[in-house]
Amino acid sequence: MVPFPYQVGNYVFDYEFYDRKPLVDYLLSVDRGLTWLIGNRRVGKTSVLRRVQQLGVENGRYLPIYIDFTGAITLPDWTDRLWEFIEMGLNRQALSNAQIDLSDCAGFDFWSLQRTLSVRARERGRKLLLLCDEVDCWVNAAQQDPQLMQTLRRKWTASDPTHDPVIIAAGTRRLWQIAEFDKSLTSPLLLHINSCYISQLNNADAEALIEQSQNPNGRVRVSANLRRQIRSLTGGHPYLMQYLCNKLYQADTHSLRETEEFVLEKDVVSLCFKNDYESLSPDERRVLLELTAARTYQEIAAVSKVQDLHSALLTLEKLGFMKVYGGNQYGASSFFLMQWLRTNAPALRNEFETRGCESNNEVLRSLLKQLAQTKIHLLLIDERMGQYVLNTDVPLQLIKEKQGLEGRILDLSTQLHGLGATKDMLTQPPAKRLTPGEIQVIRDHLDNLQGAPGRA
Repeated sequence: MVPFPYQVGNYVFDYEFYDRKPLVDYLLSVDRGLTWLIGNRRVGKTSVLRRVQQLGVENGRYLPIYIDFTGAITLPDWTDRLWEFIEMGLNRQALSNAQIDLSDCAGFDFWSLQRTLSVRARERGRKLLLLCDEVDCWVNAAQQDPQLMQTLRRKWTASDPTHDPVIIAAGTRRLWQIAEFDKSLTSPLLLHINSCYISQLNNADAEALIEQSQNPNGRVRVSANLRRQIRSLTGGHPYLMQYLCNKLYQADTHSLRETEEFVLEKDVVSLCFKNDYESLSPDERRVLLELTAARTYQEIAAVSKVQDLHSALLTLEKLGFMKVYGGNQYGASSFFLMQWLRTNAPALRNEFETRGCESNNEVLRSLLKQLAQTKIHLLLIDERMGQYVLNTDVPLQLIKEKQGLEGRILDLSTQLHGLGATKDMLTQPPAKRLTPGEIQVIRDHLDNLQGAPGRA
């Protein structure tokens, strides 16, 4: 009997991987820095990273190393994860092909091992390509250890294509939350990341997957009408397509069963859409909840009351939540998504309303803490600058840092006034809002600034 051809829940590889050629080609062409591959859950991010690794091993230009960061939020976690994956599968093959031996690296931490890999790859005419999967946990890392993420920014967003590794980091839209933890810094991580999106398969690739055109056991027999129905129901979402096709597959005839009833279990739909919805920013969620029916731009603006509606719609389209219909109407990208929205939108809207005051208070507390961090940062900058006898001796980086902080304080103060912050809130000594550890993080950041006193 022919084995079931559809892969549900696992990443796909080799003949099971359907196209994504423009995206894969782009990722293989990146020659520097950190690129964020943004996509919803189960849309194929891991499969793309594995495909890039496979081609990177084959073409000999790269030393492609895949790492799964799930749950890794401290430097020791990162170190353990890199050592764990370095000897697995294609990672081992990549090292073997490049004749790279790491037996003398026992005890190296993450950054030391990464640097060694980069140097030894370059010595063999290759470039280190780090393929970082499941990086949503970096949000937790940024919250728990901001210095770790600042080290990441410094080491992975340099601009020398000759010496620096290329990093592709795959995660959901949730990574935007990192911005909430480094706003007090003048050079936050997200400003230095290139980004590209992965969403549903296009029509041609979706139909190829449905009929398994690359399967060595032959194509699955499926009518043109059924292919169109599956595409419309799922919007080309690879997980939903494979799940639905798997339910309709008839092994004895190697075909899909014709039906007029397409039902997915509630848990499956919720798994697919709820986590994706929660990864969005508040404005993007508000807009998505209005896509239970096709609407014009003006209609969405009136009901959602989102300031930057254009940006929210663009992000939703890139992530595959939304499609443009008839040139001027916006709606959910698939029947199953629209069905989920119609079922859940009332409760989710109510959640926004009941959490309104709580959210405002959270924003107020967050901004007050950012103001305290920025003021402490400015005080420490002044302290460093006071160590120089002549103003002309002060490093340019410190001067630029101070100017950025002064502008940041003005911006935060304006936002806080708008939220009704009292004078006592704004004038409270900043050190009272921060822990000693948080102040030390700012000191460490200044220690790492090039040209700060004491640095060679």
